[in-house]
Amino acid sequence: MPGPYTANAFTLAPASPQAAAISNLFVGTLIFLSAILILVSFLVIYAVIRYRDRPGAPDPEQKYIYMVDGSNGEIRIVERSSMQTVGRFGRIGRQAGQFTAVHNITVDRLGNIYTAEVQTGQRIQKFRRLDTPN
Repeated sequence: MPGPYTANAFTLAPASPQAAAISNLFVGTLIFLSAILILVSFLVIYAVIRYRDRPGAPDPEQKYIYMVDGSNGEIRIVERSSMQTVGRFGRIGRQAGQFTAVHNITVDRLGNIYTAEVQTGQRIQKFRRLDTPN
């Protein structure tokens, strides 16, 4: 008969109170940021739906796409159905009407185009639509 055996039991020590507090803070922060992200997403969707259906918008059929060409420093106006460029403006530079690093572009209800630049540009430019009084 073989000799006696002993059982070894290993237990995990509970985390320190400081580690538990940090973990709870981290989880709480993640939940809070997720809720903010969901709320902002819903607000953006709501704003897009309201803008699209708003009377008086310059392009209610959304006939055009406004694209940023960062390599050439220009904004292109593209007809959505044919994907043909129907207009363009701008060039690379730091003066008015020129672009260095366009990050955002938007169009208001009067058809004015706004661009926001990052990196060394760090500015917002407004381009007025000339065929309507602003």
